[in-house]
Amino acid sequence: MRKKIQELKILEALREGKTITAACKRAGLSRMTYDRLYKSNLEFREAVDEAILAGKSYTDDFVMTKYMQKIGDNHWPAIRYYLDYNVIPYREDKVLQVQLVEENRALKEELRRLQPIPENVKEIMLHALKAQGLLKDPPKPTDQAPVRPPGPSQDPP
Repeated sequence: MRKKIQELKILEALREGKTITAACKRAGLSRMTYDRLYKSNLEFREAVDEAILAGKSYTDDFVMTKYMQKIGDNHWPAIRYYLDYNVIPYREDKVLQVQLVEENRALKEELRRLQPIPENVKEIMLHALKAQGLLKDPPKPTDQAPVRPPGPSQDPP
């Protein structure tokens, strides 16, 4: 009879959303005894599993009620959390932001991989362009100013 009362107290506490340890304490039962009972008694195990689900539902309702009260009190973090995780346009925007951050991270990693570029890149590129015949040797610098051939604009009036 005492054992049955303890089982009922445990189930009642679990339906209220209490933890197994808290339910055992309420029933005056050790956690070790509860574990043995749970493993050995199939009927009790099924009742516990159902009570835990009911307790989770009870806790979810309780938390949601408090959460909605916070929103009703204009508590901005609660409002923002609700928008981020429950309203599609806000959620899609958040997903897009996450995708952009991940793409940006991937691009930065690729850039880091390509970073060890030699300092004489310009010389290497010029050499490659010359080898392909796309660039002729640049004129060598001289100390004299360039001489223009005489033309109509340079003739005296």
